[in-house]
Amino acid sequence: MENFGPDIFGRRDKEQDTETPQVSNVADIKVIGAGGGGGNAVNRMIKAGLTGVDFWAMNTDAQVLKMSLAENKIQLGGKLTEGLGAGGDPSVGEKAAEETR
Repeated sequence: MENFGPDIFGRRDKEQDTETPQVSNVADIKVIGAGGGGGNAVNRMIKAGLTGVDFWAMNTDAQVLKMSLAENKIQLGGKLTEGLGAGGDPSVGEKAAEETR
C-alpha cells in the first residue's frame, strides 16, 4: 500500500524519515482588553485567579489605565484625548489607536 502522508498510528516504514519535528506544548496566550469594557473583563479574569496568561489593558483614559490590574498597559491617543476617555465614541477610539500605532 502506498504511503500518502504521516502515519497516524505510529508505524514507520524503513524508508520514512525518522526525524520528528519539535513542537511546543505550551500556548502563549495574551488577553487584551480595550477600553472600559475590555479593561473590566481583564480585571475580572485577574481577580478570578486566571493564570498562564499575559494580560494587557489599552485605554485612552490614563486614570482608568492606572487602576487596571493588568501587568501590561498601553495608553492610546495621549495627545488626542489628553489622557481622558473617548466618551464611548468608537471613532475617537479608532483615531487614538492610530495615533499610538
